[in-house]
Amino acid sequence: MVAGSAIGGIVPIFTYLIKHHEVTSNPYMWIFVTGGLIYSFNAVFDFAKIAFSSEIKAGGFVLLVEGAMTFSSTPAVFRTALVFLIVINALASGMNIALASKSK
Repeated sequence: MVAGSAIGGIVPIFTYLIKHHEVTSNPYMWIFVTGGLIYSFNAVFDFAKIAFSSEIKAGGFVLLVEGAMTFSSTPAVFRTALVFLIVINALASGMNIALASKSK
């Protein structure tokens, strides 16, 4: 569980840091930002489907939180979104690994 949480939680951190500190000097870094967003999409979407009982709301939530973390210039907004994404991805990855190892 701990290892999975670390793996899942590091993705939004790297995505945030690369987007907010590296893409202006090296546009090729957008490849890594895109990879992080793709990785995170599934976990956040699955979480939001359960939380909101709606795929439409889940899709809107993913767009809002991932977009706020990636594109907002307001520190309170992008930092809050980053925290949500770290927690959701960490829990999802940790649980996936814990459940997979328990079933063996």
